[in-house]
Amino acid sequence: MVKVKLFANLREAANGQRVVECAVEEPVSTTELLRKLADQYGEKAQKLLFDKGGGVWQSIVIMRNGEMVRDREAKTIGPGDEIAVLLPVAGG
Repeated sequence: MVKVKLFANLREAANGQRVVECAVEEPVSTTELLRKLADQYGEKAQKLLFDKGGGVWQSIVIMRNGEMVRDREAKTIGPGDEIAVLLPVAGG
């Protein structure tokens, strides 16, 4: 399992849950993990995580065990990892 910390609107899309778990038995990429989250939490999560072309929004910051993930396609996320998904914040 991978623990995923959710913030801002993504937390709302996940019914207010601060931390969710995703079943991961072998290493996956950030993109694959975010697709699992989008599938689990529906259209609102899908729109928050992916652009119209199906790519992960570039403005999203992904942290793995406290370090920023730079290569979103590398299969670096595995069982026992803790992931934080940080969406951009707007306002003023």
